[in-house]
Amino acid sequence: MKSKGYSLSFLLLAAAPTVVTLLALGSLPDTIPAHYGADGLVDRMGSKYETLIIPLMLLVMAAVIGVLLYVFRDNEKLKANQKALSVISIVFVGIFNVMCYGFLYLDFINAQSIGEMDVMKIT
Repeated sequence: MKSKGYSLSFLLLAAAPTVVTLLALGSLPDTIPAHYGADGLVDRMGSKYETLIIPLMLLVMAAVIGVLLYVFRDNEKLKANQKALSVISIVFVGIFNVMCYGFLYLDFINAQSIGEMDVMKIT
């Protein structure tokens, strides 16, 4: 496996959601839908900065995966695990990318009609 190409791809995929979210923060209102109930209605509003939770979690987890791959690279007994971890990490980063971009999309769509939303109060 070509380590440099993989490392660059992994780094770009892991960092992209954070960069995109930071760029999007300026366009979001201060309060956005933060949680949707099973019926699809907004049941909690939150700060626009809550959109940074998933991208920052991804960066932390990507750092852990990077350390594991670094440790595995010199150990002959763990070479097979390195290939499996590489594939799993790309899938993992891809799933988090889809989640992050999906949530940003919902934030932008709902930001347009934020005054018209029926927000249930939790009592």
